Amino acid sequence: MAAISSLGIGSGLDIQGLVSGLIEAEGAAKGVRLTRKEAVYEAKLSALSAVKSALSDFQSTFSKLKLTSTFNSYSATSSSTSTFTASASNGALEAAYDVEVNQLAQSQKIVSTAIADKTTAVGTGTLVVKFGTYTYDGVGVETGFSEDVSNTNSGTEIDIIDGSMEGIRDAINDANIGVTASIINSGSGYQLVMSSETGEASAINVTVKAGTDSDGNEQNATGLSAFSYDPTNNSGAGAVTSMSYTQAAEDALLLVDGVSIQNSSNTIADVIEDVTLNLKSADPGVTQSLTVDRNTAGVESAVQEFVDGYNTLMAIVDQTSFYDSENGNSGILIGDPTVRGVVTQVRNVLNNLTNDPLSEYNSLASIGILTARDGTFEYDSTKLSVALASKPDEVKHLLAGGAAKTSDLNIDILSVTDNIGAGTYGVNITQMPTQGAHVAPTFAIAPATMFDLAGAHSMQLSVDGVATNLLSLANSNYYTDNGNDTLLAGQAMATDLQTLINSDSNLVAAGASVLVAYIESGGGVNGQFTITSNKYGSNSSVEVTTSATGLSTSFNINVDAAANTGVSGVGTIGGEATTFDGQSMTGTGLYAGFVLNITGGTVGERSGIQVFGGNITSLSSLLDSFLDSDGFIDAKSDGLNASMEDIQQQRENLTLRLEKLEERYIKQFSAMDALVAKLNSTSSFLSSQLDSISNISIGKK
Repeated sequence: MAAISSLGIGSGLDIQGLVSGLIEAEGAAKGVRLTRKEAVYEAKLSALSAVKSALSDFQSTFSKLKLTSTFNSYSATSSSTSTFTASASNGALEAAYDVEVNQLAQSQKIVSTAIADKTTAVGTGTLVVKFGTYTYDGVGVETGFSEDVSNTNSGTEIDIIDGSMEGIRDAINDANIGVTASIINSGSGYQLVMSSETGEASAINVTVKAGTDSDGNEQNATGLSAFSYDPTNNSGAGAVTSMSYTQAAEDALLLVDGVSIQNSSNTIADVIEDVTLNLKSADPGVTQSLTVDRNTAGVESAVQEFVDGYNTLMAIVDQTSFYDSENGNSGILIGDPTVRGVVTQVRNVLNNLTNDPLSEYNSLASIGILTARDGTFEYDSTKLSVALASKPDEVKHLLAGGAAKTSDLNIDILSVTDNIGAGTYGVNITQMPTQGAHVAPTFAIAPATMFDLAGAHSMQLSVDGVATNLLSLANSNYYTDNGNDTLLAGQAMATDLQTLINSDSNLVAAGASVLVAYIESGGGVNGQFTITSNKYGSNSSVEVTTSATGLSTSFNINVDAAANTGVSGVGTIGGEATTFDGQSMTGTGLYAGFVLNITGGTVGERSGIQVFGGNITSLSSLLDSFLDSDGFIDAKSDGLNASMEDIQQQRENLTLRLEKLEERYIKQFSAMDALVAKLNSTSSFLSSQLDSISNISIGKK
């Protein structure tokens, strides 16, 4: 029997179609389920990506609020910006000043005579440029020149190789000594103009070095000396006034709160601490106002941006996790613990209170930021304005942090580093600052008249390097006045001596003072005076420079051989070296903003400085953890991606199983087809035999 070469030949059925239909029916339902799962995973991934992007955008909206420098910003406002403008840096004091600008600083300008061709050689040689101050007579003629020897550029020699006006201009400018040269076309020829820097002491004096002028004469106003300017050398053959001045060098003159200020520049940064004045025009006799305030507008703008950013974030979160009970719709991430965790943690951080229970502004609600029922912020900006006006540091500590404390009773925290993170920073003092002191030798306490002063009792001191006048202690019967008690008598004398020293006009002007003490020893047999500077550190000193009979012979307050000086403190903050100014300890490097006042205690490790973060700084750290590649948002996304990869694997497994099922079906149908073919063949054979038998029977009849 011939073999069947194709499915269905034996049976006449469309076996391939039947098999394909069965396989499609077998895989369709499972394929749909996998496609649906994949679509859900993709939608969740897209929603998570949108949430993560929204968190990043939100974080950028409060970048300013996490910096304490934002709250330490100051503005300086001029009542007349055409007269002067001003700017203030961190640390400025809120104050108002009266400013009167009487004269602007200006440079000196000198100009040469005109020549027809700026490219034609005029002369070569060496120009000598000096800087200093000219004096003038009543009509503006220079009568004298005083060189500013402190100016390192004064006396600079400039070699002129290209003797054209252009070459001279370029050589002067290339020297870069504070003189600018330019060429102008006056219409009748070209003229060289030299300009100095601003300031009275920046006036220029230009001569030709002896023996260098190409025409052989440095004082004839031709050759290179055509560009000399030495108006005070104006007699006889030495006259070298080839150039003339069109503008004199002048200092700026102004009054700040009635104090006269003279400055070489119109930009003045050393008159009002942390404030820079920029003078624009003189207005003699007219007083303008300068107001220095905290820049609260910058803070208010930053808070508004933060509120808007938060509400935008909540809107995007709502889009991904909402539930509409009326229509039964919901966001793709509804109930997702990742998004719910993000929102919960963000709200928890923002609802934190400051560590100071006495603070009036210790929560977002206290400065006008309230949470509405839908989870967004409602903002009352007037509350923030009031808070910034009354207690700006509390607002700073709430949002950006920077509040600090220590358990060390001998450390006062004056300031902390701007923008430093929350934490505890160690303080180590290896050498305490000390005071300079004159310690008089002990003296034997004599009879009852020991402290009954009569005659000359005077002395002269140097305190912290400041010499006093000759000081005379008035006659007084201290012993009698204090009931025959020598200790009280000595202490009373010490009090009067201290008052006498601290009242000295020289010390008062310098802000120097002392503490005078008297102690008894040896059971009241001996006494001792000490005179101690109230200053600490290496600049603290006390020296008795003159001691008259009386104080020296009776109380051993003798002339010192040398000043008795204190020592500076030495220590670290956060492991970084510090500097000491008296008892004031200032950090360096990362801790440059730390300023502590060390009032006592011992050397070694001290209690650290605990710095607290604010709500916004904590929020920023939290979002960093969310946005980090190892954060749980990415972990959730990684899980979804893994699930999608698993779906792909399930698809591949389904395809493989269906292929094997198809092979099995084809084998089964092939067997059936072969059997049907065989049966058909048998049927045909039998039919043929039966037909043959029938024909035989009919023939016999």
